[in-house]
Amino acid sequence: MKAQDKIPQIQLEKNEVSTKFIEAKIDSIIAVLTLEEKVAMTHAQSKFSTKGVARLGIPEVWMSDGPHGVREEISWDAWENAGWTNDAITAFPALTCLAATFNPELAENYGFSLGEEAKYREKEVLLGPGVNIYRTPMNGRNFEYLGEDPFSFFHGSSLY
Repeated sequence: MKAQDKIPQIQLEKNEVSTKFIEAKIDSIIAVLTLEEKVAMTHAQSKFSTKGVARLGIPEVWMSDGPHGVREEISWDAWENAGWTNDAITAFPALTCLAATFNPELAENYGFSLGEEAKYREKEVLLGPGVNIYRTPMNGRNFEYLGEDPFSFFHGSSLY
C-alpha cells in the first residue's frame, strides 16, 4: 500500500471545506512521514525555501522577505542578487508611513498589491509585513512594522 493511499477519503460537497477533513488529512500525513522527511520540512533547503515530500504530493514552500514588497530573487545559498535580467520588484514605502495614514482603504490596497505580487512570483509565504509595539527607538527593524503606536515611534520614545 502506498503512503498516499493511507490518507482518509472524506466525502464533501463541491467546494466544501471542513475543519474535520483538514485535521484528519494532516494527522494522516504526519503519520506516514518519515523522521527524515519531518526534519527536512522544518528547516531551510535554501535561503528562502523548505523541502517538500514528492511521494506524498507535498510541494516545496517558497518564501520571500516582504516588509517593503516581495524581494528580488537571490542566489540559492547566498545573499547576492540572482542576476535575473527579467526580475523587477515593487518597493513599497516603510510600513510606519502606512500606519501613520490611519487609512484602512490604503492599507487594504497595499495588502492586495503585495499579495498579487507574491502570487505572481510564486511565493507561498511572505515574511512581512509585521506588527509590533515600538518598545525602543534603537530597534533596527522598527521601520518594518506597522506598529500599534505610530505616534510614539515618530517622537523617539515608547509609552509602553
